[in-house]
Amino acid sequence: MSLKSFVPLIGIISILPCAPLSATCEPDTSENRSPSIVSNFVIPTLYSIVPEVVATVFTKWAKDDGQFGLDMYRGYRCFELGVAGLRRVYDYHYGQKRTNTAIAVAEEKDLSLNQAMFGYLLADTIVQAFMGNFRTDLLIHHLMGLTLWGATLTYGIFPDVIAMNAAVEILSALKGFETYFKRNGADISLSDQRFLKSAYAFRLAVILLIRYPIWLVLDWNLPNEHYAELGPVGWGVLRSLNVGILGLETLWLYQTGKAFNRYRFW
Repeated sequence: MSLKSFVPLIGIISILPCAPLSATCEPDTSENRSPSIVSNFVIPTLYSIVPEVVATVFTKWAKDDGQFGLDMYRGYRCFELGVAGLRRVYDYHYGQKRTNTAIAVAEEKDLSLNQAMFGYLLADTIVQAFMGNFRTDLLIHHLMGLTLWGATLTYGIFPDVIAMNAAVEILSALKGFETYFKRNGADISLSDQRFLKSAYAFRLAVILLIRYPIWLVLDWNLPNEHYAELGPVGWGVLRSLNVGILGLETLWLYQTGKAFNRYRFW
C-alpha cells in the first residue's frame, strides 16, 4: 500500500502533538509575570500557524488536497479551544474557589486561553488568505474575534468573560471529518450520509445550546455593565460585535439546518 492510503490516519496523528493548549497546562502565577506583545500575540500565532501550515502542505503533497489537512487541524484546534472554554465556564460558575491563590490561577488560565484564541484566529486568517478560499462570513467572524481578543489582551477588559467565549469554537470540532466524508462529492454513501447528518445535528445543538446562550446571556450586557470603563467608542464597538455575531449565528443556523436536511439516515 502507498503512503497516500494512510493519509487520513497520518493527518489525524500528526496534528495531535502540535497544538497543546497552554491554558490546560500548569499556570505560572508568579507576580513578576508581565505579558508583552511577543507573549500575547506573536508566540500564540506562531504556535498555531506552524502546525496548520504543516497539516495543509502535507495533505496537499500526499493527497493533492490541502483543504483536508487544514480542516483536520481546524477541527482539532476548535475542539481543544472549545473544551477549554467550557471548562472555564464550569470553573467560573461552579468549581472556582475564591482564595487569592485560586483567583491568581484562574487569571493565568484566562490569559493563556485568550492568547491561544487570538493566535488561532490570526493564524487561520493568514493561512486561508494565502490559500485564496476564504468565505466572507468566516473572514468577518475572524476579524470580529481578533478585535475582541486583541482588545482583551491589550487593555485587560473582562478577560474572564472573554475566555469563556472560547467555548463557542466547539462548533467546528468535526470539521475535518465532515470534509473527509464529503470526499466523493455528490456520490455519498448512506453510511457517510449518516455521519454527516449526525455532524450537522451536533452543530445545531451547539448553536442553540452553547453559542446563542453565550452571545445573549454572557455577552449582551457587557457594554452596559462596563460603560464607565469602555466609554462611548468602546461601548459602540462592543455592541457592534454583539449585533454582528448574532447576525452571523442566525445565518449559520439557517445554513446548518439546510445541510442537516440534505442528508439522510436511511
